[in-house]
Amino acid sequence: MLRSVLIGLDGSQYSNSAAELGMHWAKHHGAKITGIGVIDRPSIVENSAKAIVGAAEVYENEMLEALQGVESFLREFRLRCSENGVTPQIVEEIGPPVSEIVLEAQRHDLVLLGKQTYFRFESQSHNDDVAQKIIEHAPRPVVVAPSSVTMSDAVVIAYDSSLPAAKALAAFVTSGLARSSSLHLVSIGKNHGHAEERLSRAQDYLAAHDIT
Repeated sequence: MLRSVLIGLDGSQYSNSAAELGMHWAKHHGAKITGIGVIDRPSIVENSAKAIVGAAEVYENEMLEALQGVESFLREFRLRCSENGVTPQIVEEIGPPVSEIVLEAQRHDLVLLGKQTYFRFESQSHNDDVAQKIIEHAPRPVVVAPSSVTMSDAVVIAYDSSLPAAKALAAFVTSGLARSSSLHLVSIGKNHGHAEERLSRAQDYLAAHDIT
């Protein structure tokens, strides 16, 4: 059962979509949601060290700018949750974004991020690799949201009978999201029988959990 969702917030449209999806699941499943914002101090230190003069002043200005930015979109997140009848928890951390989010994920069932993330201070004009690294290292399943979402309870499971597919299916079932969804299993094989054989493994696993 889905009890808690951690949403990584960076102020981008992708992050806003992740927040929308998190609020939808919170209401639908009675789950708690937590929004986390991270001030990327390591990259600010690295960036300010490049200054020819006044590195300390550059550091202070960039830390203040990052702090104000994070606090701004955390306030916006809290407001949007209130408008949707959801009470969130707010977490604000200072440190490497990947490490801070991975640690906080230990308290939750699921991590929600934008498909593109903008946590790195020095790369706010373009997306960074934070989402990919969190997917690789998070102790919980990670869901990534596109720049806009349409709420639906229909789910397509693309299954090729590989180890990653089997793990993803198990994580999906464990999350509790499967029980309130209309599920569609899809596979592609060299022939119909090959695809059916792949799907039979997923069907048997779902059936063992009373999911059709």
